[in-house]
Amino acid sequence: MDETGGDDAGNWKWGIFYYNPKDKKILVPKRYGIGWTLNFGHVISFIIMGLFLGVVTWIILYSSGVIKP
Repeated sequence: MDETGGDDAGNWKWGIFYYNPKDKKILVPKRYGIGWTLNFGHVISFIIMGLFLGVVTWIILYSSGVIKP
């Protein structure tokens, strides 16, 4: 893939999570198939994932009436 070892199997945890702190990119191409995945070697990836999960949780709770406007 590139000089940072994107195709190296050692950078993929359980075959689906890309973890390489030496790679400066936050989004990297998926190992298999089409699309992109986060590089979990950076704190920013965890912030992005946390924000995404927080918004999804809020939408579910709001639409079910647990959270009121």
